[in-house]
Amino acid sequence: MRALLISALTLFLLTAACQSPHIEQEFAAGLEKIRGQYAPDASLALCNAEVRKNGRGWSLVGETTVPRAAAALRALADSLLHNTYTDSLSVLPAASLGDSNWAIVRVSVAHLRRASRHSSELIDQAIMGRVLRLLKKDGGWYLTQTPYGYIGWVNGKSLTRSDSAGVARWQQASLLRVNSFDALIYSQPDNTSLPVSDAVFNMRVRKVKSRGAWTKVALPDGRTGYIASSAVKPAHIYPRAGGRSITQTARRMLGVPYLWGGNSNKGNDCSGFTQNVFLAHGIQLPRDARQQALKGQPVDPGADFSRLRPGDLLFFGKPGKITHVGISLGGPRFIHQAGDVHINSFDPADSLYNPARRKAFQFARRILKDDQ
Repeated sequence: MRALLISALTLFLLTAACQSPHIEQEFAAGLEKIRGQYAPDASLALCNAEVRKNGRGWSLVGETTVPRAAAALRALADSLLHNTYTDSLSVLPAASLGDSNWAIVRVSVAHLRRASRHSSELIDQAIMGRVLRLLKKDGGWYLTQTPYGYIGWVNGKSLTRSDSAGVARWQQASLLRVNSFDALIYSQPDNTSLPVSDAVFNMRVRKVKSRGAWTKVALPDGRTGYIASSAVKPAHIYPRAGGRSITQTARRMLGVPYLWGGNSNKGNDCSGFTQNVFLAHGIQLPRDARQQALKGQPVDPGADFSRLRPGDLLFFGKPGKITHVGISLGGPRFIHQAGDVHINSFDPADSLYNPARRKAFQFARRILKDDQ
């Protein structure tokens, strides 16, 4: 009898060992389907999970920002493991953050990185006054999500952590938007006084009071200072989002240097440039060129590009893969970030003709409505 039990146990263990890779492979295949349905763009949503064999038991481990993806992952694990596993799957924001799972950018430009270290790739930037959702913490770093959905790691020293009530107070305050490319916030209403902070285009500060040529402002972390009144506008009032005004704003950035992942007037990449320009007119574009290419309405540029209007977005790359974006100035000329912000043309007779860009041009999209 004892020999029979040992043989049965041995057979069971061998069978389980043989099934383990099969279960893991089945789960991995199911995970890809779930990602495709609930988190197709990894820059906007996380969905990472696996099943692990631990001794005689199984565990479901991982994390996601999408509750419906979590439900689908658990259903997949149930179907493969018949509820005989430890559930260690978490839905972000992490419970350990408590109610304070929001933050406001407190420096002129905060860097979003791919991993929680300063040496990691810069993937985006968030400017002062931006509200970020906190997803989890790793040492002095927070995994954050921007208002347009982009996910990246930000050092905590760049942020003022808050709860939803604090965010509401900030958003409902008398906020000002910086409309200058070279402003500073001073400790006194005097441009020879010590600076409190630099200021970048489109960033937001809270108005305390105006003093003629100077306006006293408060930063998200409570610091106060003075900025030239001419450098700020009420945050909720934007210039008209017309083609001409869009291109005027774009021209103001001529010469701004290229920065991979950059998203401010200090330095930007191609889609950071277009995003900043449109944001100045109250239009929030997605972060990446491939994401911006899904917005607006398709435009037939015409054989000579004469049907393009100022403010149309132009997309470059190859079929099925967009790698670059620019802004039409109307007709064959366009402005874009490539090394620096400059103007090129699709017209071979134009001194600004760029044959490589003409060859790589894929299509145009119209973001602005006809009445704009």
